Amino acid sequence: MKKMNSLLMLFAIVAFGLTNCASENDPIVTQEIEKIETSYTEGAIKLETESETPKVETRASDLYIAELVNKLDSEMEALLTSRTSGRIAAATDYDIGLIASATSPCSGERIRIFMDCEDSNGKTNVVASSTSILPPWPVDGNKNITMYFCRVDGRTYMNGTPYGSKHYVLQLGPIRVSGYPVIRYFDNEDKNNKNSYTGIISPSTGGGNFRLCFSALSGFKGYPQAWGTNPFVLIDLPNTFTTNYNTFEYNTDDEDNNNANYWIVNGGAGGNTIGSLFNGTTNTHFTIIVQ
Repeated sequence: MKKMNSLLMLFAIVAFGLTNCASENDPIVTQEIEKIETSYTEGAIKLETESETPKVETRASDLYIAELVNKLDSEMEALLTSRTSGRIAAATDYDIGLIASATSPCSGERIRIFMDCEDSNGKTNVVASSTSILPPWPVDGNKNITMYFCRVDGRTYMNGTPYGSKHYVLQLGPIRVSGYPVIRYFDNEDKNNKNSYTGIISPSTGGGNFRLCFSALSGFKGYPQAWGTNPFVLIDLPNTFTTNYNTFEYNTDDEDNNNANYWIVNGGAGGNTIGSLFNGTTNTHFTIIVQ
């Protein structure tokens, strides 16, 4: 009997040890270390290279992305609630951001978003259909992109005469004027990240990565001259339509390692192709035209 008890105790100890070993690989534990992201410190050496070697890109787990989406959704909801709680809606609650450049006239706040794209063998680029007009959003020598938006009253914009088809504006107020929400989370460079922005971009968020909240509108307008904006439009039209315009085809090379890019379209998880000209999985493609 003593021998039997000893065997049972030994079995229990081994079983307990095996259980503990299994828990070390539990997904919930590994989620916390799946992404290691660091911010740039002044004076640090930052290597940003481009080469012809094949790109190796890996995707973060579905569980990690789901946790990230839930966390950021909760933060955005709290932020929007704090902006509107206990008061009457203000005119700025309906603001939107129109595509702009660094030098185009802007009657309202000019917003600048600098995205630190993939450092290793970075492939971020812009292809212009004409050399007569500079791209509104420049791509620098290190393959990073700077986005500009001009803040305007969304109610005035929606009163314009529509023509064409679907396009996107940045939501800059807690109240959506029209259309449906399209949210893009850009998983930017993880190491020595230099992301930055100027102006108020809420409900979008910045930091080591950007989460940009767009409104998808059914038709784009001719911009009122009083706004003094250049006519750049983030469009989503068939290529047969865009041949009538000067176009800028952008591709952002987002983080290669455990990439966590995602879409949320009209409140639900989106696929990789949100539209014909605004899409992407581990990287992001979009098209800007000039009216």
